[in-house]
Amino acid sequence: MNNKGVLIRSWEDQSLATKWLQWLRPAALHHSWSIWRQNAQTRRQLRLLPEHLYRDIGLTNHEVRQESNKWFWQ
Repeated sequence: MNNKGVLIRSWEDQSLATKWLQWLRPAALHHSWSIWRQNAQTRRQLRLLPEHLYRDIGLTNHEVRQESNKWFWQ
C-alpha cells in the first residue's frame, strides 16, 4: 500500500522515484550486481566454448555470437 491507503498493484503503478528507491536498496543492488556478474561470466565461458560443444547443446555460431556480445545487464 502507498501512503494514501491505495494498494499498489504492479510495478507500472508506482512512481519513477519509488522505483529508483526500491532499486537502490543495498539488497537489490547486491542482487542486481550478482546477476550482472553471472551474466558476464556465463557469456565469457560461452564465447570460449569449442564449436563442437555448443553444437551438442543445439546452438549455432550465430546464436553464440549474438548471446556473447550482449552487455552484462541484458
